[in-house]
Amino acid sequence: SNAPPTVNDTLTNSNVSGATVIGKGSLGVCPGTTMSFSIPAKDKDGQALSVTSNLATALPGGTITLNQLNNRPDSILITVTWTPTGND
Repeated sequence: SNAPPTVNDTLTNSNVSGATVIGKGSLGVCPGTTMSFSIPAKDKDGQALSVTSNLATALPGGTITLNQLNNRPDSILITVTWTPTGND
């Protein structure tokens, strides 16, 4: 069977920069200050991971970067970076 990947999506001071962690899925940001957070994902079945995102709509101007962990396509680090403006 194909099990869903494990994603550690908890935001903490250790995986967030440029923002204040308000809760598990909530950050406080300041206009003009670049913030980023990274979360790891691993496929339980050892299959290569692919990621789709609504980042362009949710955080206009934000970027998402994917990096393999331990040179394995079934383990990635997802990093989101965004600089909010006064209009956000």
